[in-house]
Amino acid sequence: SGCRKTSPPVWAGCSLGKKGQKMWNRLNIRNKVLLMLLGVSLSAVCLISYLAIRSASQSLRQRALNQLVATRNGMATQLDMYFQNIRGSVKTLSQSPEVISAMREFRAAYPPEETKLLPGDEKVLEQWYTTNFLPKMAQVSEGEPTLESYLPPRSVARYLQYYYIATNPQQDRRRLDLAADKSAYSAVHQKYHPYFRGLVEDLPFSDFYLVDAKTSNVLYTEEKGMSFATSLVNGPYAKSPLSEVVEHIQRGVDSGGVVFTDYKPHRAAFFEPTMFVAAPIYDGPALIGVLVVRIPSGIIVGNGIPLNDVLTVKRRWNEVGLGKTGETYMVGRDYLMRSDSRFFLENPKEFLKEMTAEGVSEDKIRAMEKHQSTRLQLEVRSNAVK
Repeated sequence: SGCRKTSPPVWAGCSLGKKGQKMWNRLNIRNKVLLMLLGVSLSAVCLISYLAIRSASQSLRQRALNQLVATRNGMATQLDMYFQNIRGSVKTLSQSPEVISAMREFRAAYPPEETKLLPGDEKVLEQWYTTNFLPKMAQVSEGEPTLESYLPPRSVARYLQYYYIATNPQQDRRRLDLAADKSAYSAVHQKYHPYFRGLVEDLPFSDFYLVDAKTSNVLYTEEKGMSFATSLVNGPYAKSPLSEVVEHIQRGVDSGGVVFTDYKPHRAAFFEPTMFVAAPIYDGPALIGVLVVRIPSGIIVGNGIPLNDVLTVKRRWNEVGLGKTGETYMVGRDYLMRSDSRFFLENPKEFLKEMTAEGVSEDKIRAMEKHQSTRLQLEVRSNAVK
């Protein structure tokens, strides 16, 4: 009738083989049609299943990406609000009558340059540095720190450090309002220190400085750290983030202007990554001082949470949707991390081993191990950062 015998089908380019051909030839037309329909149906089911799985996979991937973006944006908003609050606080304080009066009075009462300690008192101060300061500095610095590198060269600075640091009777140096020297400076200190101590306790600062705009002498610090009473021109911290932010203000910033530094290692804080925020103090049209606050990366941001804990989500990565490998971190324009890597916090030894294998320098590896941190040590040049 013009029809010819059909050949056995070929599936995806594969023949049924001799046995398959015999079985195919034995089938009637009805069974052959049913088998072909079954094959088409199975192919359709497989195709639909593949498309469904692919769509679900893409949906899950997009959902994960959206979660990461939401986490990043939420953290960025939180940090932006934090720094805006600091800007507003520093601006308001620099223009407040209390700070202007304190700056004026500390300048007038600051001891003369020729003020000196008795030889025995000089020995006490040197012994304090040797016993309390230098051993701690040796743990975080390259090489052996020397007394000459950190002891203030100016006699007036040594005088004030003797009374407010070396012989401070308080276990917490911040608690001393009036030193035993009965000087005009100490009277001013007693007047204003309780007020400034309260500010530091209530605001997200770790220290509060008043610096003479003309001489660059650090007239006052709330914490009584090692930069207290030193010169930012020729003292041990003349080349520091603190001196940089003061110089910026001295070059000319209008009243109400606020200057931030990036996070940098600060020698007076044992090389802890530190940010300084400063504003000018004007007495009428005259620039008389610089107000500076210090913000280390461990400072409290809000709700009792340190800044580094905010960036590392208090190590609750799984709970916030970052899974087993996700992390959030802050990176500067120099590509150095400003917070700790999740993988370093989870397993420092293994992390440093992997960094060594990836070619990170021995100096960087030693620094991360010594400081137990990736902050200001590890570069990140991922596509997300760039």
